[in-house]
Amino acid sequence: MEREKRTKGITLISLVVTVIILLILAGIGIGMVTGENGLLRKAIQIREKTNIEDYRDTIELNRGRPEIESGANGINSKKYMDMYEEELRNEKKLEDASITRVDEGKIRVATKEGYVYYVTKDKTEYIGKQGKGEVPTVNSSNTKVKITPSEWTKGKVRITIETTENTEGYELQYSIDKGRTWRRYPNEGFEIEDNGVAIYARIINNLEEYNGTASATVGNIDRLPPTSVSFTEKHTTKSITVTASATDA
Repeated sequence: MEREKRTKGITLISLVVTVIILLILAGIGIGMVTGENGLLRKAIQIREKTNIEDYRDTIELNRGRPEIESGANGINSKKYMDMYEEELRNEKKLEDASITRVDEGKIRVATKEGYVYYVTKDKTEYIGKQGKGEVPTVNSSNTKVKITPSEWTKGKVRITIETTENTEGYELQYSIDKGRTWRRYPNEGFEIEDNGVAIYARIINNLEEYNGTASATVGNIDRLPPTSVSFTEKHTTKSITVTASATDA
C-alpha cells in the first residue's frame, strides 16, 4: 500500500514538471513567432520590402518610351519627364496611385499602400511610407480659394489660394479634376475659362500626407447672348433717352 502511494506521488510531480516545461516552451514559441524580432514580423517586413521593390521596378520599366525618344530625337529633360509622367499615369499597376508633378524634373508617386517615391530623369528614390506625419490642417476657415473677378464676366477668371497656415517645409497644391491629380500651386495663381470647374486646395508634406481640403467652384462666367432685348424711348425738346432691358439666357 505504501509503495502504491509513493508511485502516485512521483507521477503527479512528473505531470506538474511536464506542464511547466510545456508552458515555458509555448512562451518561447509565441515569442519567436510574434515578438519584435519574431517570424511573423520578419515575414511582414519581407513582404513589405518586396512590395516596395515591385513598385520601384514598375516605375523604372515605364522609362522605356522616354528613353527611346531621348536616344532617337535628343529630347530635353522637360519633354522626357512629360512623356514619363504620361506613361506612369497609364500604368495599370499605378491606377490607384497619386502621381504629382513636383516640378519640371521631378514626379512624386504615392501608391495606394502609402509607399512614396521621387522620380527624376536619372533615378527612382523611395522616400518612405505614409503614416502619422505632421501636416497643417486645411479647412474653409483658414484657407480660401478665391475667384477673380467674383462678379459676372465673359472672360477667364483667375484662381488664387490664400492660407493662414504655415506652409514652410510643406507644399501647397491644387486640383481641378476632383482630386484625381494634383499640381504645385504657382504663386501667381492660374486661370480657368469655363463654369463648373471645382478647385480643391491642400497642404502636403514630402510623403504626400495631408489633413483636409478647401474648395470653390467657378460659376460666374457668362458668354451667352440675352434671349431678348427691348428698348424704351423718352424724349423732351432738348434730349432723347433710350433705355434697354435684356432677358438673360
